Amino acid sequence: MNKLFHFRIVMSLLFVSSFSVALAAQGEKPFTINGQLKAFSEGKIYLTIYADGMTRTDSSSISQGKFSIGGMLQDDIVLAILNMPVPATQEQLAENPFANRSSRMFYLTPGKITASGNRLEDLLFSGTVTMNEFMKMENSKLPFVEASTNAGRNWRRINAIPDFPARQDSLAFFLKKFEAAARQLKLVEKDFIKQHPSSLLSMALLKEKILQVEVADADELESMVAGLSPQIRNRPDMTKYIERLTLLRTLVVGKPILNFSMPDTSGKNVSLASWRGKWVLVEFWASWCGPCRMEIPNLLKEYAAYKHKNFEILGVSLDDIRNKWLKAIHEEKLPWVQVSDLKGMKSDIVMQYGITGIPLNYLVDPDGNIAAKNLRGDELGKKLKELLGDQGVNFDQEHSWQEIKQRARTENKFILLDCFATWCAPCQQMNKEVFTRKDVGQFLNDKFISVKVQLDKTSKDNDYVRNWYEDVALIQKEYGVVSLPTFLFFSPDGEFVHRIPGAHDAASFMALAADAMNPDKQYFSLRNKIMRSSQIEPEQLKKLAMMAISVFEKEDAVKFANQYLATQKDLFTRENVSFLYRFTWSGKDKGFDVLLKHGDKIDAQMWPGAADEKLREIIFNEELYPLVSNAGNTMPDWNAIQQKISAKYPSQAGPVVLLYRTNYFQGKGDWSNFGKSVIEYMRLYGAHVRAVQLDVFARAVLEHSSGKDILNEALEWSGRSVISSELSRLWDYDPNYRNAIFSNFLRSLPGYLNTYANLLHKLGRTREAIPVQEKAWSMADGDEKENYGKTIERMRTGEKTW
Repeated sequence: MNKLFHFRIVMSLLFVSSFSVALAAQGEKPFTINGQLKAFSEGKIYLTIYADGMTRTDSSSISQGKFSIGGMLQDDIVLAILNMPVPATQEQLAENPFANRSSRMFYLTPGKITASGNRLEDLLFSGTVTMNEFMKMENSKLPFVEASTNAGRNWRRINAIPDFPARQDSLAFFLKKFEAAARQLKLVEKDFIKQHPSSLLSMALLKEKILQVEVADADELESMVAGLSPQIRNRPDMTKYIERLTLLRTLVVGKPILNFSMPDTSGKNVSLASWRGKWVLVEFWASWCGPCRMEIPNLLKEYAAYKHKNFEILGVSLDDIRNKWLKAIHEEKLPWVQVSDLKGMKSDIVMQYGITGIPLNYLVDPDGNIAAKNLRGDELGKKLKELLGDQGVNFDQEHSWQEIKQRARTENKFILLDCFATWCAPCQQMNKEVFTRKDVGQFLNDKFISVKVQLDKTSKDNDYVRNWYEDVALIQKEYGVVSLPTFLFFSPDGEFVHRIPGAHDAASFMALAADAMNPDKQYFSLRNKIMRSSQIEPEQLKKLAMMAISVFEKEDAVKFANQYLATQKDLFTRENVSFLYRFTWSGKDKGFDVLLKHGDKIDAQMWPGAADEKLREIIFNEELYPLVSNAGNTMPDWNAIQQKISAKYPSQAGPVVLLYRTNYFQGKGDWSNFGKSVIEYMRLYGAHVRAVQLDVFARAVLEHSSGKDILNEALEWSGRSVISSELSRLWDYDPNYRNAIFSNFLRSLPGYLNTYANLLHKLGRTREAIPVQEKAWSMADGDEKENYGKTIERMRTGEKTW
């Protein structure tokens, strides 16, 4: 207990000095300490001062029991320690590792100070008003200091004897004694501050308390600060500490964690916000911190237990020497992400989080809120078990496919087959971010028998996976698993009723799984029911087409869509045009001929250029791509390709071939030909190019061209992406497209503004560029926001930003 207690005191002093670096008063003032130690006639004594953002140590020789140390102070009062080596036996060192050092902590002020005593521990100070006040307070503490020392000594002695009678009860007894004495010491200091509102010592005591305070004590400290005299309370070096009390209000359980960004071991910036959606333990540590490294085995154990349950650790080091930081990571074999700005205790994170000692950690929930703080030893494991241990989906890992179906009938539950592969990143994302959640587990475990179905084969497959090989092959073929992940749903009777392709967030997946139990929303059940009917209504065909596309039944979707369109007398209502547009994927679809012959009517209901956009996409896939894919590395014969496509689609051949030619040169990095092609394409066919394509073209020119003419062309395209023609008739669009267009535009707008601002800057119009870049910064978030902020600074200093 004494070793850790001493370490925390020293850490607090170090952090106080770091916190104070910007708060030092102007000008230096001299101090002198003239001391006498009766127990020592000769020796060496050291004075360590914690101020000015650093620790400063001076020394003096002891001659005939006397010593003198002097220097200059920038602050009116600072923390200091006098210490010296003293003889100690091996037994004393075994009980207390610091027994060979004698020390005295006190508050040092400018002026002439006298110190006398038998040993350092009982030095009496005098000479200034503040030192006299300090001794008055110390005298009030004496009985409690003695009680604390005795309790700590007895605790250490008993702790060193494994078979001590009633050991745990005895340790608990003396720990309570120690804590009771510590509370009394705090009360003495509190009473002193109350009685001395204009004292520099009161200010120093409050500063230390504010740095070490937990939020539960913030109200009491604010009351104590309010009791200070205006002269003390309003000092610049005090107001910064008062601001920390406000900061503490944000670092409490239930409040959002403060975001920060730091370089990882490779130099890449890592933002805490990028971990949103996961449980994250933000662990503050350092290679030189003994208690931090003592805690690492416990962290490794809990990380291994919960890393597959959407839990991560982010190590934030307060090191200032890169090699020592990396060496510690290697020695401890730390598998989680590590970040550090290598500024040690002068790091901005120290002020941001009000750090006064390490180790320190915050457990952050997937929504970015603080779930717990300072979880050490067993406390971390208990909290993780509470939050993550018993939650999530219970996947069956014992039974065969036939046994699963029998179990479903017995328990009257639906079956969920999670079809995945070991290499599938979205599958892993679902495992970590969805299936580990308590709410998802409660929902699925109650309604479904859930089974993991591994589609690939690896050398690490266990017997359970191997026993499923044959059934997996049949399941994949019979139930149309063409993408991963795919989720197959079966009724309690074993009937295949629904399919959900792709990864989803938790809320969406639960909603879709609920649909899988509803006969009116189960695609395969509904399809079979409708197809057995003697008469099928148009709206039923339309519904089947919409459902078919959502479950990746494309052939069904095309069939039902064409059957529905054949029933419509007026194809050019807004609703029908939207449906036709969505279900036209090839030149064989009914909609293709309509788009080709009646593009103006399609555009009137969708957006300018909508028909051409869809036609060109299909013509490229079906006509142009087969021609150029056979060219290999040789330059395609553009004229021959255009002639061939013109024979079939004369009005579309020009834009289709020129757009592909432009993209071809861009992909090859042939920027000279790209520039010529993109200008030609934009001048001939650029009237209705979508915002995203405008930005792609403008960005390519920004990064790879230097000619003023083409940069000005790109600036015009970029300006069109910012003020998108797609939004000019937003509220006239079909509702199926309206929300998607608007949300996509807002999500992309910061990037569009960034491109526009950088083009202005490259053209020498930096004064115009900076306000645009500032607007992009204000709309961005996460790493994008940080990068845009750096771009603004480079613009202001005239640096390249492209």
